[in-house]
Amino acid sequence: MSAQRQRSASSRPSQRVFWARRLLVGGTLFAVLFGVGRFLLAEGGPDTGQQATAAAAKTKGGSDQQSSQAQVFGPQPVPFDSLGAPTASAIAEPEIPSSGPCSDSAITATPEVVDAVAGRPVVINLKLTGTLPACSFKAGPKTLAVKITSGKDPIWSSMDCPRSIPSREVVVRAGTPAVVPVHWSGRRSDEDCSKQPSWALPGFYHVEAATLGSVPSDVQFEVKSPTPRVIVKTQKPKPDPMPDGQDPRTLPAPID
Repeated sequence: MSAQRQRSASSRPSQRVFWARRLLVGGTLFAVLFGVGRFLLAEGGPDTGQQATAAAAKTKGGSDQQSSQAQVFGPQPVPFDSLGAPTASAIAEPEIPSSGPCSDSAITATPEVVDAVAGRPVVINLKLTGTLPACSFKAGPKTLAVKITSGKDPIWSSMDCPRSIPSREVVVRAGTPAVVPVHWSGRRSDEDCSKQPSWALPGFYHVEAATLGSVPSDVQFEVKSPTPRVIVKTQKPKPDPMPDGQDPRTLPAPID
């Protein structure tokens, strides 16, 4: 009995050997788990890195955009539609006030005939422009002269008809012309500016205009023929003639 106990005690490992075995098993298990983890990390590493890089870039881009928006100072541009169309007063340039009287020789008078028809009065617009930005000019028969010719044949002159040019004070500008209307009767003129001379015939004429002391401007224009009036006459129906010269008033009344 004592011999059997001694054999069982000698076959049981010692405590030192027991802990050594446990450490060996634990180390082997740790090595296996570590190797499996390295393998899994090696397989998913590039995708994970790219995702991380993309996420970082997106975060950086968003932060850069926010920072760029936050760094804008001063007034911001406003769409044109929200402002509406500009008004005519905002577009038009302010008029320059007159700086004083104009010199007659520094003003150019350019005639313009819009519509001239034979047998009717004609309006000749004188466009006055100057060399100064703005100056005042007294328009009238004493400062302006207009004449109409056909070749060497004198037709009409404002010297014969001074009332054709109205007397008024205008502001003459370098950019925008001042307009003075001259009224031509459409007839030839004489010394008394009477209505006896004949009408100017259809054709081409020359009109010259100038301020006293300046070079005249010559413009050709046409006097057109008037459009003939079309008169439509409605004829009344005539009664049918009666046979044998019988008077229709003597016929008996119709019987119903």
